[in-house]
Amino acid sequence: MLIVIIRHGQAEAYSNDGTDFSRMLKPAGERQAAYLADRLAGIEPAVTRIVSSRAARAWRTASIIGQALGIVVEAEDCLLVDEPASTVIDRIAEWAESGALVLVGHNPQVSQLAALLGGNTNAGSMGQRTGEAVVIEIDPADPIGGSAVDRWRCSEVP
Repeated sequence: MLIVIIRHGQAEAYSNDGTDFSRMLKPAGERQAAYLADRLAGIEPAVTRIVSSRAARAWRTASIIGQALGIVVEAEDCLLVDEPASTVIDRIAEWAESGALVLVGHNPQVSQLAALLGGNTNAGSMGQRTGEAVVIEIDPADPIGGSAVDRWRCSEVP
């Protein structure tokens, strides 16, 4: 199974209501999401499911990708900020389909997921940046210790 773990695009430092949950994407974050959508449009197997945090910056990132691919984004609280990576790992078998699975969330969780699923024993070592995707081949029945295939990030964004 192919899984793509995405950290949301670059976001504003503050939100209008003062909460972290409501921080929106910057224009650079919108461009990052569009770039990832273009990359995801060409992968095999094709993306069949997108699951995202409900936080505004992750949801917008996922929505841009979903709209480009014609896929309805699903919200999952286990991808919210500060949720443990283990909760997501426990859900992967449920989300497995014949196509690729895209997960959109936040650090430190996405970096931990990428490291664990990609076969790196140091769970924090992937260091995923905003707007970056890590593509990993896994066995959904035993997802830890798969093989990292690729990393993508829009080169115009620092």
